[in-house]
Amino acid sequence: MGLPLNNILNFIDIPKTADLKWPDQIKTNLDMDKLCAYLETDAACLKEICKWLFSDMNLSFATLVVEENNSSWRLCYIFYGQPGAGRVYVSINLSITQIKIPSISEIVHGADWQEREVEDLFGLE
Repeated sequence: MGLPLNNILNFIDIPKTADLKWPDQIKTNLDMDKLCAYLETDAACLKEICKWLFSDMNLSFATLVVEENNSSWRLCYIFYGQPGAGRVYVSINLSITQIKIPSISEIVHGADWQEREVEDLFGLE
């Protein structure tokens, strides 16, 4: 039994649509082998993109992953859909000195716990 075609078609459109909605503000990549779409943006667009994925594209929020290195933070917000809809990774990169990040929990209530953990573990507000 294959994946529902509608789910795959909607998933394929995510990077194209994001490029059109946020020209010059987003970098996209699609990996059809893994059914993963990668959207890289800046903090200013984060809430709007997450709202679009959650409200308009009907994706669910999975988790927030934070990576810290010597000079920067990388935050990755992971969304998923129905079977066959793939996963969408929305990432932002910040300077290590930047400790304030936009909250998406007003839009995606499930992100509240992860955002609190990020504050407790990394000091990011």
